[in-house]
Amino acid sequence: MGLENLLFGNSRGDFKVDKRLQGLFVSALNEAGFDEFGFCKTWRSDTPAPTPYNEQATATHHFVIQPYVWDNLEQAAMVPNFLDRTTGLKLRWYEYPLRDAYANYDLTEEMLIPILERLIEECREHGATPYRGEGGS
Repeated sequence: MGLENLLFGNSRGDFKVDKRLQGLFVSALNEAGFDEFGFCKTWRSDTPAPTPYNEQATATHHFVIQPYVWDNLEQAAMVPNFLDRTTGLKLRWYEYPLRDAYANYDLTEEMLIPILERLIEECREHGATPYRGEGGS
């Protein structure tokens, strides 16, 4: 665990997530319409995020994505930043996706790929277009 996360963060869990999965994860978020921090940029979901997630969270039928928030660290500590309701996968990170990240089970690339494929597919069903950065297409 990084020193900043230890002092200021809330990502905790039983299994450290391999940092090498970060590129794959962030690329999938971008394809699903999210920026590199997990903020939804190209569409809006009509599915409310469950309590105690905050208004920055984006929810679909199977997923909830909560960007890291500084304004209410107590609330943020109660919820994972990424939840796959189908597999039960919960990911927590410090500041941006998969930085000093932890999961509720040992996550491999082979396990993550189909989860991310379903995320992209479901977000596109809601009208998501790929996010290519501010001013990108």
